[in-house]
Amino acid sequence: MSTPIINEQRPEQEAMKRKAQLEQENAAKCSLGKVQSFTEREKEMEMSKYCGCAV
Repeated sequence: MSTPIINEQRPEQEAMKRKAQLEQENAAKCSLGKVQSFTEREKEMEMSKYCGCAV
C-alpha cells in the first residue's frame, strides 16, 4: 500500500510534475512541427509539378 506524501516532499513532487508536463508539451510541439513541414513540402511539390518549376 502506498504512503501519502509528506509536506517536505510536496515541492519536489510538484517540480517533477511540472517537468513531466513540459516534456510532454515539447514532444507534442516537435511532432506537430514535423507533420506540418512535411505537409507544406508536399504542397510545394504539387505546385511545382503543376507549374513546371523545380523546388
